[in-house]
Amino acid sequence: MHMVQHLLLTMVAAPLVLLGNPLPVVLWGVPREPRRWLAYPLTSTTGFRKATAQSTAFGALLALPERSFYPYYDRIASHLGANAAGEQAAAGGIMWVSGHMYLFPILLVLYNFAQRNARVEAR
Repeated sequence: MHMVQHLLLTMVAAPLVLLGNPLPVVLWGVPREPRRWLAYPLTSTTGFRKATAQSTAFGALLALPERSFYPYYDRIASHLGANAAGEQAAAGGIMWVSGHMYLFPILLVLYNFAQRNARVEAR
């Protein structure tokens, strides 16, 4: 059974990962100068910052209204016994908070650094 898990990892999971982001593999066959130009968005943090800002703004947009944006969801939610506006707010909150999840580890590292410096200065 364990070997079946290995086969699934190599034969199913690896191609799915490749399908998730095939651009780096495609770039291997491109000459050096065009590859640098094409790969810039992958190596730049500007795109990451823009994506984080977009995710945060869209999450806030979904989380703050008192009614759902889509009348279709209101109809379906009423049949299921759910509240579409509440579900939308929860999803928006998750999206809003997860946009800044990388900040928590950074703040934790800075806090530990400050504590270490305070102990060194106290000696």
